[in-house]
Amino acid sequence: MKEPFFCPNFRKNLSRMILLLLFLAPLLQHAMAADTGTLIISSYPLGAGIYLDDKFIGNATRNIILENVGVGIHYVEWRMEHYNGCVKIISIDQGEIAAAHCDLVPRLGNIKVESDPPGATIILDETTVKGKTNMIVTDILEGPHSVTLRLPNYYDCVLPVAVEEMVTVPVQCNLEEIPTTGTINANSTPPGADVYLDQISLGVSNLKIPKIEPGRHTLSFIKYGYHDWSTTIDVVAAKTYDINAILVLKNGTISLTSNPSDVEIIIDGLNIGKTPYHGEFFQGTHRVLFSSPAGYRNLTTTIIVPYEGTSLAVTLECAAPDAINQAEKDINDNAMFNPGTARGLLQDARNLLASNRCVDAFDMAANASVWAKDIDNDGVPNFQDVWKSIPNIFVYYTPFIIVLFGLIGIAYHRGISQLTPKITIEELPPTDDQERTIRVTTQLKKMPEFFYCAVLIDGKVIDQLDAPGTKDVPLGRLDPGTYTIQVDLDAYRNKLWRNHTEESREIVVP
Repeated sequence: MKEPFFCPNFRKNLSRMILLLLFLAPLLQHAMAADTGTLIISSYPLGAGIYLDDKFIGNATRNIILENVGVGIHYVEWRMEHYNGCVKIISIDQGEIAAAHCDLVPRLGNIKVESDPPGATIILDETTVKGKTNMIVTDILEGPHSVTLRLPNYYDCVLPVAVEEMVTVPVQCNLEEIPTTGTINANSTPPGADVYLDQISLGVSNLKIPKIEPGRHTLSFIKYGYHDWSTTIDVVAAKTYDINAILVLKNGTISLTSNPSDVEIIIDGLNIGKTPYHGEFFQGTHRVLFSSPAGYRNLTTTIIVPYEGTSLAVTLECAAPDAINQAEKDINDNAMFNPGTARGLLQDARNLLASNRCVDAFDMAANASVWAKDIDNDGVPNFQDVWKSIPNIFVYYTPFIIVLFGLIGIAYHRGISQLTPKITIEELPPTDDQERTIRVTTQLKKMPEFFYCAVLIDGKVIDQLDAPGTKDVPLGRLDPGTYTIQVDLDAYRNKLWRNHTEESREIVVP
């Protein structure tokens, strides 16, 4: 048998050569490009800003591969904050793959760290332990940092620091010890109360109580004239508690008497009873009103009620002179009406006042004022009276009386003119030839001057009655069905009082 032109090994090698050519084709294309090459740029640490011929091309977070870079001399610059940058001159030939790398040099400074007390752990930027105070921490990248000092039983001290290249920056901290006890600020309104912690007197408010062992404690405030105030506090170490007790006044006692007695007492608008009075009331300054009975003047005064109590006795002034003066004025104002009765009552009031009969004199003077303003005592002031000698009630009621008698006369006249009509409709048995008849009876209480009565069947008049009495009304022969018989009656003895009535009835024809 004749062998094929291509052997199997030759076919395999040919396939490999084709794949290799496909892989190398892009590189060969770039390498063979006219007047260009490839530049690979890297840095340590990563992240430097890369400038090619003073043009920013990106940050070297990884290797930067620049293709189609023109042949010739180029300047590559690396820039990074807190690092010394570098510049390199790179020559690129046609089709060449060139590389440029820079190890950036950090700008370093030092920190001198001290604490009181010493021996605190130094933690840089919350992550790196650098040793214990007091010491100098070297080779710190310039820029802002934080230094944390940590010592058992002390609060952490965090210090910001700005490191500069080749400079030792000092930082120092006085560590604050973590307290193992609590504190209470014991304040009260008003101040000056005795302060007790767990029944132990500690002084007078306002007061700061330090170094209290953790646990439950009872704080009390006691002040004379005020209700005691206390609370329970669960004290935690290193915590401060602000307590402000609002103290409430206790009631004081008051004793109030008056002459005369049985007078209403109103304190700050609150009615508390009548004199004599003894009881509790709020401490402080209050306005007291003795609301006097008729014949005496009201009295208003101020009273200060302390916790120990107080008393007040008052004598009310007679109000009869005021009433007498008012009666004199009312009599003078109404002198034109000759208020003789009022003058007599006024003189009686003066005599009663001279006899120290205050209430009687007040009442008499008040009556004198009433009679002076209304000499006929009809409830209408003199200036509004129609006739001064006749009580207005008679004048006002006269028209109503006239109308009443008129209505009575009208009712009487209507009563004698009322006829009280009555109608009866009776269906009579039909005759042999089925003729039907109804009997209509009308009755009146009295004989009328006018009488009219109509008989209707299904709304159509079929007969009339000329006078009260009974009349048989023939209906004739009716077809089977239901019919309505109606009787309308009009009558009167007087045209003003017309009497109208009507009656209806249904009849069924089988």
